[in-house]
Amino acid sequence: MNELTSAQLQAWQISRLERESPRKFIENCHLSIVGELLKCGSHLEISNCYNLEDLCHSDSEVTEKLCRLGDNIVEKLVNWTRNLPFYEEIPQETRSQVLVNKWHPLLVLITTVQKALQAGSDTQLSHFTDLHQCNMALLDKYLSRMFSETYDPSLITKDVRNVMEKITHLMWTFMYMGLRREEYVCLQAILLMGDVDLCVILSQIQQRFKAALQYLVSRLHPHQPHRFSQLLLQLTEIETASAMLLSSKMIYIPFFLNDCNPVM
Repeated sequence: MNELTSAQLQAWQISRLERESPRKFIENCHLSIVGELLKCGSHLEISNCYNLEDLCHSDSEVTEKLCRLGDNIVEKLVNWTRNLPFYEEIPQETRSQVLVNKWHPLLVLITTVQKALQAGSDTQLSHFTDLHQCNMALLDKYLSRMFSETYDPSLITKDVRNVMEKITHLMWTFMYMGLRREEYVCLQAILLMGDVDLCVILSQIQQRFKAALQYLVSRLHPHQPHRFSQLLLQLTEIETASAMLLSSKMIYIPFFLNDCNPVM
């Protein structure tokens, strides 16, 4: 009898595990997906893109500054997408459209989870009103620094204030829920695959990510039966916030709120 190759041996071991313990096999699949998503997260570390202190003091035009920042972030989003589980299953002609449609909602998600993920967050920001005032002050500070003498506080219109309230509410919700990084990386992948009308495979891949998140939530939070549905609901709110930002022409707001070293 010929010796089995390593790939054949691995396939045989997986097949045996699936036959002997289907439940254990499914659990391992979910955990494997989460593990891969956590590894991919390193490609989406964008905090080092936010050199807003330098941007505020450079001589280039504001539009050029923000475009340069956006290009850096999009490049990281592309690398992250290409390393996701099941990426190779997406048709070639669909891959670019997936990210084109979801890059801004992803940026909003990244923005709104940061305070929840930061260990030892400032407890003074635990109340919604405090967090909202902090975000508004930060936005005003960056706008005044970047536009210098031409800055007019009236730029912060009612629409922009509504957007800021929506974003702040998402931030506060993730903080209140105590969002875990494992949950966050699943939400990113689910959000990216949200355009299920583009092709059937996106819906299938999204369901795998949802199943992994649901299993993870049941393990991490066994006494919160509604947590999974609450997390998915936040993705709907993310999409709404993104649409509001695009409509208000202030798509760069997440750039300011994501800065790890805010200008003072």
